[in-house]
Amino acid sequence: MIKILSRRRPGQLIKAIAALEDLQLNILHTNITTIDQTVLYSFNVKIASDSRFTAENIASSVQQIFNFIHANSSI
Repeated sequence: MIKILSRRRPGQLIKAIAALEDLQLNILHTNITTIDQTVLYSFNVKIASDSRFTAENIASSVQQIFNFIHANSSI
């Protein structure tokens, strides 16, 4: 399970899903909860059997993904 609390930004979900798939994570279920300008993404994922990533690598990568999305957001 990956949970991400973030400010709402256009296109953020699609970019996050694409990035998670690039990490060889199969998204089994997604739940999105919003309150005002805050969003909580919950991804139930399965790590591909041939994945070379550890849990720590995945956590670090997810953090980098959202830092990149936020840095390149016009909002």
